[in-house]
Formats: sequence, C-alpha cells, structure tokens
Amino acid sequence: MTDIFLLISNPPHATVDVERAAECFGLAPAEVRIRMNAPAAQVWFAEPDMDLLKDRARALIDAGANVRVIRGKSLLALSPRHDLKSFVFETDGMRCILGSDRSIVVPYDWKAVAVSCRPADPGRVVRRTLLQTVRSADRRKSVRQQAKMKVADIAGHTDESFVDLFFIHLPTVRRLTIRPGYTEFSGLGAEMKPVMNENVTALIHELARRFTVAQHDRRLLDAPGPRPITVSGRALSHHLETIDPTLRDLDWYDLLSRLAFLSRA
Repeated sequence: MTDIFLLISNPPHATVDVERAAECFGLAPAEVRIRMNAPAAQVWFAEPDMDLLKDRARALIDAGANVRVIRGKSLLALSPRHDLKSFVFETDGMRCILGSDRSIVVPYDWKAVAVSCRPADPGRVVRRTLLQTVRSADRRKSVRQQAKMKVADIAGHTDESFVDLFFIHLPTVRRLTIRPGYTEFSGLGAEMKPVMNENVTALIHELARRFTVAQHDRRLLDAPGPRPITVSGRALSHHLETIDPTLRDLDWYDLLSRLAFLSRA
C-alpha cells in the first residue's frame, strides 16, 4: 500500500479559462473543455507528491475549475458497503437493518449525504471493474473513441441504479446502499409510496428533516458507462491498485459514488 494523492474534479465548475487550464493538463483546449463539461467527479491527476498536486490545484482553481486534493486512502475509508434492507426512524437516530440482518443506529447529529446513481442506459449495463475495462480496451482506438462505444457482453436487462447513503461522524463513515427491489420502505409510515423513486425522494426529504446536516448529490443520474481512463500517464486502475490491492477490482459505479462523496465531503 503506497501513499498516493488524487486531484479530483468537483463539478459544476465556474466559467473556466480553458487555455490556462490546458496548460495544467498538457492537452489541447478542446480536450480540456470535454473534461470540464463532465457532470460527474473524476480523478484528474494522481501523484505521491502532495505539494505538486496542491500547486496544480491552485492553478486550476485560478483558471475557474472546482477541484480538491485528497489522500488516495480516503477511497478505502468508504468500505465496506452494506445493503440497506429496512429502516425505522427512532427518537435519537435512524435504525438501519442491513442485509446480514445486523442492526445499527445512526444518530441524527451525524452528517448524511445521499448519492443517487442511475447508469445512462440502465437496460444495457454490465458490471465491470476498472481493470476489466482497461484490459478489454482496443489499443488501436483512442480513449475518446473507446468512451463512445457501447459496453460489450450485454447479458439481458439489469437495473443497476442505486442510492448510497453516507453517514459521517469523523473518523467514522458508514455507507448503506439502497437497491431496487431490495430495500423496504415501510419505515416511512404514511409517507410510503407504491413507486421506488418516490420512496427514495421521501426518504431523502426525511433525512433532511431529521439530520443536522443532509445533502443530496444527483450528479450520477445518467452516469456514464465504464471506460478506460489514463491519469498522470498511467491507467487509473494502476493507481488504485497502488493505493491498495483491494481497489484493483473496484466496480465502476462504486468508484463514481465514492468520488462524488469525496469531492464534497
């Protein structure tokens, strides 16, 4: 495990001076404009030298970009992921029943962040790790060309939408995942609806009402599909594996959710 630092984007950005930002990336302004228009948080640079990344972050901020520098190990702090089976709002906290039937209570003085993720084409999604995506890439095609391609090996209709609920009381972070057809919403009482999306909306409103601080991140609605990414001259999967071997098989949408949270946490 190596200490790697990540410079990540936190869109939306201000009015960006693309020419100045392009100097930081060493890319053509047109390529940088594409990056700036991406709605989801992304890893832009990965280096062991934190001071170098801080200098680059200041340059990008001066150019109008919204960025953060984080420790790569922060990605590990968001593991493990627990599926939320059901919940009940009690006097002092939200009681959550996990997939293992284990029960935990999250006090209302913790911070709550909901990250909603819906793949751009939820009916044609196959779960791939970053490493699998890189290995399957056609080296004769550019990353930009690859990004335009549909994910291969389709295996029927799959609903990969989810909502990650992050509950934070430093140094503790708990992540509970709402999945279609799995999470039960009777804990909403009279506010429970017959439609999943309406129940999620009602739950998020309830979190905002009960928790001292609550946020809802919608940037992963219509999230892009898996694609090979090069960061600081190497595949992003290489940097993740350098941070910790367990991250080499990190699922694409899992990564996007973690970055969404870390970009604003």
